Amino acid sequence: MVKKILKAFKISEVRATIILLLIMHYSLLTTQAQNFSFYTEGGQSGQAVGIVGNYSINSNILTAKFINTLYKGGKLDDATKDKASKRLGKNNRFGGDVGYGLFYIQHPKRSDSTAKVGYFVALNWKANLSASFSKDLFNWVFQGNKDYAGTKSYLGGSKFNLMTWRELQGGLLWEKKKGKVNIRSGITLSVLQGRALFNARLTQLEVDMDSLGYALDVTSKIGVSASAPNRHFTDGRAYGGAIGGFLITEYEKGTFKFEVNDLGALFFDKNTQQITNEGKFHWEGYKFNSFKGIGDSIANFVKVDALKTKYQIKEDRQAATMLMPAWFKLAYEFKLPKNQSIEFGLMERITYGWFPYLYSHYNLQATPGFRFGARLSYGGYGGLSVGLYLDKKFGKNFAASIGSNTVEGFVLSKVANGQGVFLNLRGMF
Repeated sequence: MVKKILKAFKISEVRATIILLLIMHYSLLTTQAQNFSFYTEGGQSGQAVGIVGNYSINSNILTAKFINTLYKGGKLDDATKDKASKRLGKNNRFGGDVGYGLFYIQHPKRSDSTAKVGYFVALNWKANLSASFSKDLFNWVFQGNKDYAGTKSYLGGSKFNLMTWRELQGGLLWEKKKGKVNIRSGITLSVLQGRALFNARLTQLEVDMDSLGYALDVTSKIGVSASAPNRHFTDGRAYGGAIGGFLITEYEKGTFKFEVNDLGALFFDKNTQQITNEGKFHWEGYKFNSFKGIGDSIANFVKVDALKTKYQIKEDRQAATMLMPAWFKLAYEFKLPKNQSIEFGLMERITYGWFPYLYSHYNLQATPGFRFGARLSYGGYGGLSVGLYLDKKFGKNFAASIGSNTVEGFVLSKVANGQGVFLNLRGMF
C-alpha cells in the first residue's frame, strides 16, 4: 500500500536523486564545508588561484555499506538492514554535500598596523542532500509492513530535500595588526542559479492496519515540490542570493574564529510542481472484475487521475522559495609548544536532520612546508567520526591540501557511517 502512495507522490524520484548525489561523490571534487573556508586563512601574501572541492555523505543510522548499496544497486542483506533498524531512534538523519569550485584571491598586504584590503572571486557548483525520517518509515520501506499488522504506525515527521545550484561568489578581505593581536575579517556576496529541487515533507502519515493486513486506514498531510527539468547545460530553474562573513582574531596563546556562509534563498520558478495531500482514506486492496481482465483492472486502478481522486491528491505548478543550507561556524584554537595546536569548534546549519556538529582538531606544523592534522567529531548528519588532513607546499608557487573528516567509512564500511574527501590545489604568485 505504501508503495502505491509513494508512487502517486512520485517518491520514486528520491532514489534517482540519491543515486545522482552518490555518483557525484566519487568524482572527488562544494567548498570545504565542515572546515573554515579557504579565504579565511591568514599568514598569506600576494595572489593565489586554484580549485577547491569536497564531498561528504553521512548518517547516524545507515552504514557506509548500506549507503554504497543504495547507489551501486544490488541486494541489501538482512544483516545490513537489521543493523540500521536497531540504531533507529527519535533523530534519524542522512545527508551530504558535494561540488567543486575555482577561485582567485588577492590577499591583504601585511606591511604595518593599517588595515589592508584584499578580495577574492569564485565560481562554484554545489549540491546538498538532507533527510530526517521516522523509525516506522524506515521499517516500512526496508523491512516491510508485516510487523505492523494490528497496530498503528507513524511514518510522519519525515523530510527530504535535494537541491543543486551554481554560485558566483565574491568578497572583500581585511587584515589588521593591533598590538599583539592580528585581526582578519571579510564579507561575501553570492549570486545563485538553482538547477534542481526535490523536496518532500511527510508532516503526518499514520497508517492503522488490521490484524490480517487486508485493510488500512490512513491519515496524511504530505507536500512535495519538484523543479521542472533543465533544458540545457546553462539553464536554471531558480535565482537567488546569499551572504556571508567571518572574523578571525589571533592572540598570542590562541585564535578565535567565527564564520557564516550560504545564508540566503533560491526562488524557483512558476513551473515548480507542487503535490499536496491532506485527509483520511480507507484502503481494502485491489478489486478485480475478472481474472481474464486482470490487466485492465490493475491499469484502471493505477491511473494517475484515479490515484489522485482516491488519495485526495492535489497537483499544480507554482513558484517555491527554498532557504539555503547555511553554515554557522564557531571555534577557538589553542597554541601548544613545538608548532602544535588544538582547535575546538561547533557548527550549526539550516537543513533537515542536522544535529549540532562538535569537533576537536589537532594540528602539527612538522616543517615550514608541511602540516598534518587529525580530527575527532560528533554530529552533523552522522555520529562519531575520525578525520585526517595533510597540507604540503611544493617550492614557492604551489601547494596542495587533502583530507577527510570521515575516514571511518572507507575502512570499516560494515559498521561505520561517514565517507568524505576535501581537496585544495593552489598556485601562488
